[in-house]
Amino acid sequence: GGTNEGSGYFEVNQRRGVRWNTSKAFLRSVGRRPNLRVVTGAEAEKLDFDEACVTGVVFRMGGQLHRARAGETILAAGAINSPKLLELSGVGRPDVLGTAGIPVRYALAGVGENLQDHLQ
Repeated sequence: GGTNEGSGYFEVNQRRGVRWNTSKAFLRSVGRRPNLRVVTGAEAEKLDFDEACVTGVVFRMGGQLHRARAGETILAAGAINSPKLLELSGVGRPDVLGTAGIPVRYALAGVGENLQDHLQ
């Protein structure tokens, strides 16, 4: 009904009573692979394209821009930052991108629309 009053069950990611997150679930088991490099303290700025394919990401770290290339890129920046990165990369509604001075790479209705995130 759109209100947050009341109580009830909701799903959480836990293992043995401790919060289970992406790092614990996925990165710990593959952290020693030679083809994996985890960078912290960086902020993604836009996606890198080669024609119609995303080939990596441009990120800022220590005041400098860097590029990370990948054979396969998965955009998993959350309900707010995923559409933000798409729009900064020129993917989205032309009227929105044009207003922000971003050249349109791919006109795609719906990017950045109806954003919802959970309160917890």
